[in-house]
Amino acid sequence: MDDRYWLAMLIKGAVTLAGIAMIPVTFMKCLEFMQAGTGGERMNPPASPAPPPFSSAPASESAGIPWAAVMLVVLAVAMVGAAVLLVRRYRRNKARSASARAAQVQRWAKGVQALNTARQALIDFENDPLSVRFTRPLLADVNEGASAKFYTALGEADALHTEVVPHDDSQISEFVTAALAAENAWCAANENALRKARLGIIHGGRVLLGEDKRKLAKAQNLISQALDPASTLEFAANALTKAQELLDAVGLVIPERLAVKTAHAIESIHRRELMPVQA
Repeated sequence: MDDRYWLAMLIKGAVTLAGIAMIPVTFMKCLEFMQAGTGGERMNPPASPAPPPFSSAPASESAGIPWAAVMLVVLAVAMVGAAVLLVRRYRRNKARSASARAAQVQRWAKGVQALNTARQALIDFENDPLSVRFTRPLLADVNEGASAKFYTALGEADALHTEVVPHDDSQISEFVTAALAAENAWCAANENALRKARLGIIHGGRVLLGEDKRKLAKAQNLISQALDPASTLEFAANALTKAQELLDAVGLVIPERLAVKTAHAIESIHRRELMPVQA
């Protein structure tokens, strides 16, 4: 039930109370009317006029005022006024609460967007075999300073994220701060990995020179051929194996889970080669 229902009930109660308060007044007026009508029918002998009794005007006037009824009516009116004020105050508080909650949800959404941006960027990187091996290999290296900061920040933001928006302002602020930090850490780690890859810097700050750079370029060409749908599955598998041998010779370390992802991606591309030919 909304506040309009309760306001109507309060007003109804006040009106009912006022009506009850007027019952004695109405009853007394009816009784006086009946007595006046009955007295007119009696045949009493005329009596000698008597001098009017002395009485004070204020006393006679106040004697006919039903003060109890008046007080009840005043009380009823006061109840209606109080009810209106309470309902207005309730509506104002409700509007303020709704506005504050909307602001909380908006702040939380900002944090969720930042966290999702960082998550998706990491997913895109890990699903790109060329990025993992050649254009940004240090992003997967947890011993690389900028990359390590990103993974730490991402873990902290993930730990603070909940599916339901909390009502605690401090909890919301903590999550939003962590999510924005994760997004910023991703940008820093990504730029660091791109820059060092261009300079030929790999794990541990080692710089690739002439022969190692040629091996790395050959490995990149083999991976590209393995990912080409026009290649056969057998050729793709051999190309991937040779590329990995070259990367090992150079000293470029690829996390095992990412190496498995690449193998699955190549297998998925050439899956039709494994399907039996139906007669």
